[in-house]
Amino acid sequence: MDKHISDFMVHVHEELSPQEQNDMEDFVINQPGVVGVGFSTSHPHLMTVAYDADDYTAHSILTHIRERVVGAEMVGL
Repeated sequence: MDKHISDFMVHVHEELSPQEQNDMEDFVINQPGVVGVGFSTSHPHLMTVAYDADDYTAHSILTHIRERVVGAEMVGL
């Protein structure tokens, strides 16, 4: 069965160093349903998260992200 992949963008209010961005990406990619993650190189406060939309929601994934970055917000929703 094919997965239905969706994505959303997260604005991270905190200023993260490159190492902290890598740590955050490692944390997010290991969350249930997440299939891809990456910070923008030109806009380091923005992170895109791709996920399996058949079994997970952006809001449930954002809840996990907020375990590490309390002020994280979805952009455009």
